Amino acid sequence: MDKLKKVLIIANNGMGNSGVPNVIAQVIESQQHYCKFSIVVFNDDDYYYPFLKEHNVGIIKMKEVTPKNIILKLFWYFFRRPRYFYKKTKMLLKNRKYDAIHSFKEEEGWPFLKAAWKAGVQTRITHCNNEFKKRNSFLSNYLANWNLRKMNKYANVFVGVCKMCCETMFPKKPYQVIYNSYNEQKYNLKVDNKLKNELVLTQVATFSNRKNQLFTIEVINSLKEIGINCKTKLVGFPIQESYYLDMLSLIDKYKLSDCIEIIDGRNGIGDIFEKTTFLLLPSISEAAPIVLVEAQACGIMCFASNTITNEMNCGGVNYLPINEGPTIWAQEIKKQFENKCNNRNRFDLQRFSKTEFQKKISELYC
Repeated sequence: MDKLKKVLIIANNGMGNSGVPNVIAQVIESQQHYCKFSIVVFNDDDYYYPFLKEHNVGIIKMKEVTPKNIILKLFWYFFRRPRYFYKKTKMLLKNRKYDAIHSFKEEEGWPFLKAAWKAGVQTRITHCNNEFKKRNSFLSNYLANWNLRKMNKYANVFVGVCKMCCETMFPKKPYQVIYNSYNEQKYNLKVDNKLKNELVLTQVATFSNRKNQLFTIEVINSLKEIGINCKTKLVGFPIQESYYLDMLSLIDKYKLSDCIEIIDGRNGIGDIFEKTTFLLLPSISEAAPIVLVEAQACGIMCFASNTITNEMNCGGVNYLPINEGPTIWAQEIKKQFENKCNNRNRFDLQRFSKTEFQKKISELYC
């Protein structure tokens, strides 16, 4: 690249401390010497703002106010919202020239891609971080599929974090998988292992039904019932307040408050892997959870639900069913702890390296 490429990133929502903003930060960091970035955000979540400022990324806010009335809300989502985003982006692209637009807004990113298509932006990337799922209601499902068709029409580069995402989001398009990278300086075999004979389980995820912390609590109770004492750390923060209260209620019901610690993960996970025997991730659904890679980079074995793609397995993930109850998990954890205790292993993480990620992102912008 002879000169800096100008790239407009469309965030999924804001830049809080969660998965998609982390991927966006990886993209910016990997191309900081080749591209000049701007980013469109949709709320005030600002965890990554210091990073954006450090990398001279222009922040463009497009706030929306959703009507409370159900009829007006439907009209907003079907008509006014996409038109609002299209017009705002069209005006933005009229005043600023970009070589590429890189949307992380899943199927709802089509108004931005349409505006870019109209403005003659040559590279229009849609980057999916979640699998496309059928919605619960007819109207929601109709709108989602309508958005999906529009997205596939106006994008011309199709990227996903795993094959499962790509197959559901781009069923008739040529796509490429770009695995998210991890922080190789922070997560590696040099991380101290401060445990000896103590079993400590860790789950890192936002507190929500999809991440399934209630199942983890059931697993801990099952371990207790078969005579296995363990400590458990639930690292995250509530995105469903009622679910968080259900977690507290279940911990109280099983009298597990002495062995389950809830840790606020809004500012990262710190040195949590120094005292972790196994990582648990019994999610109902996931796309490409990088925490599995981070744990394996530290030599830690993981237990994950078999609904998660096996593309995150670098040799250290045991996939187990969640629909057959927590006892199976408890028995397998007991077995692996008796065999391995707190010994750690080396796994092959090459496909998640920063070098590989940088190479593939560079190819998108060329």
